Amino acid sequence: MRSTAILLAVVVAMTVAGVSAWHRDTHWERIGFAPDDAVMRLSLALKQRNLGALERLVQDVSDPTKPTYGQYWSLAQITKLVAPVQSDIDVVMTYLHSIGARRAELTASRDFIVLEIAVADLESALGADIHAFRHKASSRLMYRADNHSVRFPPHIHAKLDLVTGLSDMVDYPHERKAIIKQHRAKQIASDASCTSSAPDIEGRILGGSGDIGVQFTVYCKNGQPSTNLANPCADFPPALSAVTLTYTPQGHPTQTATAPVSQLSCKFRGPNVFCIL
Repeated sequence: MRSTAILLAVVVAMTVAGVSAWHRDTHWERIGFAPDDAVMRLSLALKQRNLGALERLVQDVSDPTKPTYGQYWSLAQITKLVAPVQSDIDVVMTYLHSIGARRAELTASRDFIVLEIAVADLESALGADIHAFRHKASSRLMYRADNHSVRFPPHIHAKLDLVTGLSDMVDYPHERKAIIKQHRAKQIASDASCTSSAPDIEGRILGGSGDIGVQFTVYCKNGQPSTNLANPCADFPPALSAVTLTYTPQGHPTQTATAPVSQLSCKFRGPNVFCIL
């Protein structure tokens, strides 16, 4: 059967496979190391082939001036075009079985491998600690690496587009709603005497996976912008130890928040250090 839906589904899957999954949600708390015999389920997206050809195919079947207009491919045809080469699949599968995978199965599209492996075996293979995390609203447990940079060995990593289930942490919709309710209850209790016409920005952010942040360039005591990423202003002492933010919400008294340098997220913007609090 030939259909537009099949072609679009494959294009969407191809796009998602290239999106980074390294995400840490603030609604989780680490409670200790994961049990050695706990089983983790990972999904490994293998690098696809001929993505340029697939893009041209999408354009041509949608262009009335092209001779292939309306001639949509079947899922089997598209799978054959973009699926990883068998040698890459074999290398990854052999490696996964060698590190103790209890299950490693290739999906029908031949570009994903579903892996089940014990925590102890995964820790040994990656040289990383796996921790137990508990959701603050639902108490759901999840086992994840506490380091976003944890990866499979280079010869395996080079054959992958995406790994999920290793360090990514995602809320279920009902958990996000519970977090919002908890936050609003605390806000009402602490600000019962205050009124404000300001929109509920913070509540909406808590419903997603983002944070409200303040972006700034670090200027040192002598007025010079810092160029030291690891220790801002160590290049123009005294070094930065903490940041205090003073803000006045509409209809509320002025408030302050202080964060140590360790809680800042900093990077270079040009030659200068740029941070988010």
